[in-house]
Amino acid sequence: MKNSLRQKLPQKLATFATVALATAFSTISLGNQTSAATFEQKQVEQGKFIAVAQPFGANSHQLLIIEQKSNKRACWSESGTNPVIVDPLLLNFDFTGICGRSTDSNGYSMRMAGEDLGLDYILSIVERNGELLLVGKHRLDRKAPEVIIGRTGGISQGFMKIFLQPGWEFAKRMFNGKELGHVYLATNTPLGNTGSTDPSKLPPLPPRETSKFRDIANDVYGSEIEKAVAMGFIAGFQDNTFRPQGFLTREQLVSMVIEGLGKLPGATITVPTQASGRPYRDVEAGRWSAAKIQWARDNNIV
Repeated sequence: MKNSLRQKLPQKLATFATVALATAFSTISLGNQTSAATFEQKQVEQGKFIAVAQPFGANSHQLLIIEQKSNKRACWSESGTNPVIVDPLLLNFDFTGICGRSTDSNGYSMRMAGEDLGLDYILSIVERNGELLLVGKHRLDRKAPEVIIGRTGGISQGFMKIFLQPGWEFAKRMFNGKELGHVYLATNTPLGNTGSTDPSKLPPLPPRETSKFRDIANDVYGSEIEKAVAMGFIAGFQDNTFRPQGFLTREQLVSMVIEGLGKLPGATITVPTQASGRPYRDVEAGRWSAAKIQWARDNNIV
């Protein structure tokens, strides 16, 4: 049996080597074809992406880009200021189809004025003046100036949000009209015209927007909640909370439906301000939702 294993082992190694070489040559061939091709970029909703300084090793950080692909579950949450701490929630569940994660140059690169610079520049995170900077560094020419793309506004333990510099945004790579998984950090400014690369001369970060609801400040859907409240589609509670993880009652749902109907173009909905009586035996006439429930009942909605 030992002799048999000894005879088969070289064969397996030879087969493995053949497959590895074939894969390597095909990869090189594909890489040459791709590098010769012209990629395009697609605009994306900026709030669905976040650049993160991810700790690794003793005192180093690397770039992590997270994408919120669906609304099924939040892929991250944010807290604090200067810097903003990121909780990568996607690490706690199977995020297939829900979140996207780019961790190296295979998943992201920089693009300036329509020119891909991924082959010439690498994205690195460096510490300068009490904060972390996301910079593009030339792979070979050490004398080439760095391109400052983003910054954290401070240093702390854990994952930190990187705020992109003015003029920079997230985009997706396109090839032959098809969207790819590759994420661009893109700007319309051409290389060599990005202004000062001195971190001490960078403008201050804009103040973080505050919410009227204290419990959605770090919610990934905070902006959508604010818009819905501003439209009158839904409201918060008297204690200045929204309770984003709470369940909806039937009366809350009826209220939302009626408010939504009132926002439809050309809709003329008149709901009485007070119910004429109990719409149902378990709904007091003076309850906040009684008039809406009565109107929904009379119009065969409930």
